[in-house]
Amino acid sequence: MKTQLILLTIVLLIAFGCEESVGPESTPQQILNSDGVVIELEPIWKKDLSEEDFIWVNTVPIFHKNLVIVPGSSSQNRGMLVALDTNTGEEIWRWSDYVDGYDFEEVNSEELYNRKDNIVIYNNNNRFCALDLNNGTTLWKEKRAGSATSSDIQIFEENYYTSYEIAESDILRQILIKGDIFSESWQEIVEAPIEQIQLFNNFYGLLVGESLYREENDVHAFLVFSENVDVFSSKHFNSYVSYNITKQEFDFEKVRIKDTASHTVSDNPVLIKEMAIINVGEAIYGINKRIGEILWSRKDFASGNGNGIFTSRKYKDRFFAVNVLGDTRRVMELDPQNGSTKWIDTGNGGSAYRPMYFLNNVLYFISRGDGFIYAYDINSGKLLWKLKSPDGEGFMTMQVHGAETEEDEDILVACSWKNSYRFKPAR
Repeated sequence: MKTQLILLTIVLLIAFGCEESVGPESTPQQILNSDGVVIELEPIWKKDLSEEDFIWVNTVPIFHKNLVIVPGSSSQNRGMLVALDTNTGEEIWRWSDYVDGYDFEEVNSEELYNRKDNIVIYNNNNRFCALDLNNGTTLWKEKRAGSATSSDIQIFEENYYTSYEIAESDILRQILIKGDIFSESWQEIVEAPIEQIQLFNNFYGLLVGESLYREENDVHAFLVFSENVDVFSSKHFNSYVSYNITKQEFDFEKVRIKDTASHTVSDNPVLIKEMAIINVGEAIYGINKRIGEILWSRKDFASGNGNGIFTSRKYKDRFFAVNVLGDTRRVMELDPQNGSTKWIDTGNGGSAYRPMYFLNNVLYFISRGDGFIYAYDINSGKLLWKLKSPDGEGFMTMQVHGAETEEDEDILVACSWKNSYRFKPAR
């Protein structure tokens, strides 16, 4: 009997990891640790799309009608978008077009804003393409002069926007561009007012991110950018400005964050009511988006090793952030009006791949450290999931989708390097 108990203990340690012990509420469908956190979950379906050569990339799946469209790349130049039936995981169609020889691994958008109805737009560097999600066909594609400074595309109303870098007189200009969703047509909107402090490799600074919003009859863009001070010692000035696209004028002049920083702006501005929230260096700033006044700042996360660098999102006009660098794990909610801490977890979390996902008051993200899906109750800050992938390879990307009718179900789809899984969401 003693020998049998020892063997059983070894099997459990191998199956669930030495750091986890099984909780009393575990079932064949889900395994909980001793804290009641789900660490293993039986999928509703699993689809192996590897065909022995698939390499998945960090691009979010898209739900469209009864399909989930999963992105990937193939060394055999096959199937870079795969549409699966959400109920069965059955493959419905594949998209295998190219942009001047670059496969889907080079055509990327990490944001959730690059889709309108049945059209999704992807980009990488100077290559752009638009796809029809109804049938997996290419609407248009183009290789352009210049290059994108971000893989984030934001579709706003009838156009898409992204930051872009274009050469003029041997100087790289940082501009915001607006493109037509339905064609290759695009135009320059505004140049970031970057001062010529230190020239390095033909550029003085970088337009890092933008967020669009409409107020009354006008469309505005809140832009954040960095200016070179001493690139050899990683010193930058970070600044922001708001531009009225409709009236073609600035809402307020450029505001520079006074301190130099070794890190640039880490994410697009998060806009919540009258606030614009940005993570600059290792500090978080709350700014009145209309007049540019800094209303609050949080600098207590900084440590010099990246602990103050976050990915952040809003959900129901609430502000959430997760570490992306450093050795201190933080998952937190801050009050967007004053920057105070609503709740914070420094003991679990893990650093996040972008982006974050929300469904039914649950925050989800994938940790770059262990490839687990973490899920948090946003009202209590309680950790619900620390879910590892069934194949042990680690999750790369995921997406959630709320039920649209009483007959529908909430859906969570997550992908490892080669497998796609559908799971029942945390609630």
